[in-house]
Amino acid sequence: MEFLIEFIGELAVELLTEVIKNNKITLWIRIPFIFLFSIGVLGIIGLIMYLGLKFINNNILASLILLIISLIFLVFYIIFMYKLLKNKDV
Repeated sequence: MEFLIEFIGELAVELLTEVIKNNKITLWIRIPFIFLFSIGVLGIIGLIMYLGLKFINNNILASLILLIISLIFLVFYIIFMYKLLKNKDV
């Protein structure tokens, strides 16, 4: 079951990235795909940030680690989207 979920998730991410960087597809079709991809990734990053802020009173070290990881993911996401939209090798 885990393999099936991983396969479907990987297939969805590959489909989204291929549609986003394909210039033959009109911009009106690519914009919703960019929006869907961004909502998914930013939702996961936001969840990690929320957990880091929620548990700051209980365990400061774990909270700081979660916040640092979420900021690193956010920087990598910005770099990834910049390269993806500029059609550079991703």
